[in-house]
Amino acid sequence: MKDASPPDSSRADRLAGLAGGGAVAAAVAYSMTILCCLPIALGAGGAVLAAASGFLGPFQPYLAGLALFLVAFALFRAHRSPKRCQLAAGCPPASRSRPLVLWLLAAVVLALLTMSYWVTWLL
Repeated sequence: MKDASPPDSSRADRLAGLAGGGAVAAAVAYSMTILCCLPIALGAGGAVLAAASGFLGPFQPYLAGLALFLVAFALFRAHRSPKRCQLAAGCPPASRSRPLVLWLLAAVVLALLTMSYWVTWLL
């Protein structure tokens, strides 16, 4: 009859070390793949955006008007007086940071819409 002795702990430690090393090697290989392919992906994304901007160029006034309308509607909804509502009925509590975020968003949208006028002054 064979002796039922516990497994060799040094062998188990070596196997655990190899498994950990394999995980580190896989992580390094993955990060190298990302670093290698990221510039290609960014270039392809830029080409797609350039093609989309060429296609959407004629619609720029309509899209600008839509952006201004949506920002104005959001500001209107944020600053109107709240309806009488109880929290138990499912109404969210009033947020004090929402109007500030919307005003910052409105400033960014306005800056982006007027960029073609003031960017030449900067350059």
